[in-house]
Amino acid sequence: NLYNAATQRALAANPEQYDHRRQFFAADLITVAGRSLSLDDIEHGILRRSYHRYSLGYLRVPRPVRSCFADRHAPDERDPRVHFALNCGAGSCPPVAAYTRAAVDYQLDLATRGYLDQTVDHDAEAGEALVPRVLLWFRGDFGGKRGVYDFLRRYDQLPRGVTPSLSYREWDWSLD
Repeated sequence: NLYNAATQRALAANPEQYDHRRQFFAADLITVAGRSLSLDDIEHGILRRSYHRYSLGYLRVPRPVRSCFADRHAPDERDPRVHFALNCGAGSCPPVAAYTRAAVDYQLDLATRGYLDQTVDHDAEAGEALVPRVLLWFRGDFGGKRGVYDFLRRYDQLPRGVTPSLSYREWDWSLD
């Protein structure tokens, strides 16, 4: 909720900052427990447990470099469903929703299923599937390529026993 709220608040105040996305995601936007946090700190440091954003989700930031704050507040395990709950303002992002502590597991499943239903196209005859780009960018979060197939099956996007070739949708970075 903090990530989505901070993003929406910052973009409402100054949409032009989105033109410089790298700086936008790295800028301190919110203070939590006395600590200034950027969107990158929240997404990659806390929610993704300090896995480097440029490693396809396979490499963790080394301990001396990563934040003790992030380690202390990170969930016990990475949950790839967060990729279908975070809205960075781009046209390809999932819709903004609020999540409650009591129902977060159900809500993340609902958000994931809804996003995948809108963005996955499986052509059984051609043996191909067009899938969201986050499945490539953060492949390690999903358990590697095999994990991506399992994830797509879990959300009824692929039938059991098929492994079509995957291609990835272009990401629409236009401000939405």
